[in-house]
Amino acid sequence: FQLNKEYEDKKIQLQKIKEKIFSKEKEIKRVTYLYELIKRMAKILTWDEMLKLLKKAIKEYLNLSVFLFFIPERRQGDVSLSFSLVLREEFFFDEDSIKRYFTNEALLSYAKEKKAKIVQVDKEKMLFLPFYREDETLGLLWAKVEEPSTMKVWQPEEGMITSNELISEAENLASELILGLEKVKLYTAVEEMSRFDGLTGLYRRYYFETRLAEEIVRIRRYSGVFSVSLIDIDYFKKCNDTYGHQVGDQILQRLGKILKENLYETDIIARYGGEEFVILFPRAEPEGVKRKMENLREKIAAEDFILDWGKLKITVSIGLAHYPRDGPTAEEILRAADQSLYFSKQRGRNCLSEYSETLAKNSYS
Repeated sequence: FQLNKEYEDKKIQLQKIKEKIFSKEKEIKRVTYLYELIKRMAKILTWDEMLKLLKKAIKEYLNLSVFLFFIPERRQGDVSLSFSLVLREEFFFDEDSIKRYFTNEALLSYAKEKKAKIVQVDKEKMLFLPFYREDETLGLLWAKVEEPSTMKVWQPEEGMITSNELISEAENLASELILGLEKVKLYTAVEEMSRFDGLTGLYRRYYFETRLAEEIVRIRRYSGVFSVSLIDIDYFKKCNDTYGHQVGDQILQRLGKILKENLYETDIIARYGGEEFVILFPRAEPEGVKRKMENLREKIAAEDFILDWGKLKITVSIGLAHYPRDGPTAEEILRAADQSLYFSKQRGRNCLSEYSETLAKNSYS
């Protein structure tokens, strides 16, 4: 009897040791996975890369393969956040159902809770997982779950977990990914600030020059044409001196808006410096661009610029050049557009000039 009791005690002790070893192995695998995740995340700077990593982590770490992921953005003029769907993985709802069940109001309401939980959406059980830092929401995950779930990476296949354990592990994963989401958001914001002019909302000169270089490479490889136009506000310095720089800023803002409203999204519009704007028309035929710019000049001249103290009329001078006809490099095509602009000013302003060799000779004669 004594031997049997000792044997049973040893069996119990051995089982406890095995459970401890099993638990430690699980913990080591879990920590190792999260460590590797953080290492990969450290190199990521773009949303595309971050969303790929997020998708991989959700599938591997939580063993969830059907999910939606939303990120918030504050659009211009909006008081509250608007959520954009950026990941949709094997999701079973159609577009109408997604719009019905995941309205912006519903997402805002869930985001305020800042708590992961299992919820019922229609007939499906789903994990809701918010990604947030302090008072800022960085993302919202909705994933289909079945109970019991299996943790795939750090837990052996036979290890089943409850809903509460799944929530706990999901929150662990979210806490590690938050830093990556914050970094990408900050990097994107800085990149946007460096890409766009703060006053007009148009692209900055550097971004324009980058896109111009890319367009030249594309055309050299595949053939084609494009056009470049320079626009200068007539007598802008006099306007600034007479009415003040605040009025000048309002004119620049309004003109930037007119350009965006009257040109295609594919046209690259930038503030080139001071009161000068530049436009790249990719894959555009010269005659079509010329008509478009002449119509734009007339529209600007007819516009009443509404300012704080009243109305003001302005006009612009325009120079136009075409690639490769007017120059084989970015520098030469910009020089051709600039000479055309100078010629427009020589002609009395409020007109458009298209580059030619004759024009180039007459501009500085």
